[in-house]
Amino acid sequence: MDTVSPTKGIQIVRTKDEIKTDGRTILGADDKAGVAIILEVLQTIKERNLPHPPLEVVFTIREEKGLLGARAFDARQLKARYGLVVDGREIPTDLFIQSPTHWKFEAVFHGRAAHAGAEPEKGRNAIQMAAKAIAQMEWGRLDEETTANIGTIEGGQAMNIVPEKVKLVGEFRGFDAKRVEALANRWREICEQVAKAHEGRVEVTLAKTFDAVRVPPNAPIVQAAVAALKELGIEAKLTRTGGGSDANIFSTHGIQCLLFPTGAEAIHTPQERLILPNFYTCGEAVLRTILLWAKQE
Repeated sequence: MDTVSPTKGIQIVRTKDEIKTDGRTILGADDKAGVAIILEVLQTIKERNLPHPPLEVVFTIREEKGLLGARAFDARQLKARYGLVVDGREIPTDLFIQSPTHWKFEAVFHGRAAHAGAEPEKGRNAIQMAAKAIAQMEWGRLDEETTANIGTIEGGQAMNIVPEKVKLVGEFRGFDAKRVEALANRWREICEQVAKAHEGRVEVTLAKTFDAVRVPPNAPIVQAAVAALKELGIEAKLTRTGGGSDANIFSTHGIQCLLFPTGAEAIHTPQERLILPNFYTCGEAVLRTILLWAKQE
């Protein structure tokens, strides 16, 4: 299973109520905690011979690189129409029934190299083109439902050379699919206009990585999870997340997936930690959701 970096030389620090690292690396609870919950639930069902509905378990790879494992998986092998994706965040009260659609972009600006001191007028600065395009677009949180980000910028050779090439990589996310697609197309138009104005050219690649997830609050899988938390004395909060997960991919195959929390906090950072009481509660809630589902069958 994959995690984000850095992971080399992880040193685990465990206290009574949490697991973390020494602060030099991530912990990797995203999503090792989810894997641990699934394995523990399966073992518990088997050891106690608990009644349960037919279960299909899928472990995917390269989720952090763009849900690549789930996208490559042949979902026709599955009979299930509902599922739990144990990859949520933080507290066990949060059940994620919505997540955004996601578009990735690459924009490669091409200019013309020249000596920056002797004859800069002969050059066409690709970095300048990219900067002007970026300045014409809004970034960050655009509204309550939409975000945009430039993730990486690569270009230039030396301080005394007018850069002839620069590559931008970024993304657009949102719960309104049409708005996100419109933003992606607007970005393409801005890049093309700027490149033309500076006698350069640009190659813009847009790709929809995954569709949004919208699981109805009255869906059977949601109601089972809400009831499971209620048995534990917890009032469920149906909410949404700005991140993507395998739930986005399985939903496109007609499998309504509820994103379940794991008890992890500050994921993707060296401050990541797993809050053990929350972790245990999340695991118990997953088990009870399955057992309640068996009673509905």
